[in-house]
Amino acid sequence: MPVLDTMTGALEGIIMGIWPIMFVIVMALFAYNVTTESGGMKTIQNMLATISTDKRIIVLIIA
Repeated sequence: MPVLDTMTGALEGIIMGIWPIMFVIVMALFAYNVTTESGGMKTIQNMLATISTDKRIIVLIIA
């Protein structure tokens, strides 16, 4: 197999692997910014605070 084809295939594989990950990260940041600007994040914090005072339980619920 020629070296150029090997390098092209490797680069294409890297790009095809990174693209979905970057898409998810960008959309998560977008959703976070929207909920922060609209005040939805404060509502979520208040809702989670009423469930339990133990932070370990809240982490398990979120996870």
